[in-house]
Amino acid sequence: MATIQIYGVPPSPFTRATRLAAREKGVDYELVPTRPGETAPINPLGKIPIMKHGDFTLYESPAIARYIDRTFDGPPLWPKDAKAAALCDQWLSVVCDSMVQTALAGVIAPRFGIIPSASSARSGWSASSISIWRIIVFLPATR
Repeated sequence: MATIQIYGVPPSPFTRATRLAAREKGVDYELVPTRPGETAPINPLGKIPIMKHGDFTLYESPAIARYIDRTFDGPPLWPKDAKAAALCDQWLSVVCDSMVQTALAGVIAPRFGIIPSASSARSGWSASSISIWRIIVFLPATR
């Protein structure tokens, strides 16, 4: 029997992140196929992934990854040093907020015929696209 259940779909980067956290920690999990919007009974935001561990339910991939890290034995996923952990959290937020939004607006939405917002259509570049280029330029300096 699986230790935890992860609700989501394999192509989702957020579901993948939680599955990777479980795998890195050596935690047995069951993937429960669940699409966004099918989560109302357990996640009021309608998003994936969701994790269940016994009677405890948690959503949002960063929270799930931290919970797995703090709850189960295995190699640490976050540094112990506060500054190093804060930098991990910072880049996790960058990926979750800016990069994913850019991918949704610039790649996924056009491919599936989802109409972009009027402002991004007029400018040709979304604010998040410009942010991504700033991040890419900044990233080598932070190593």
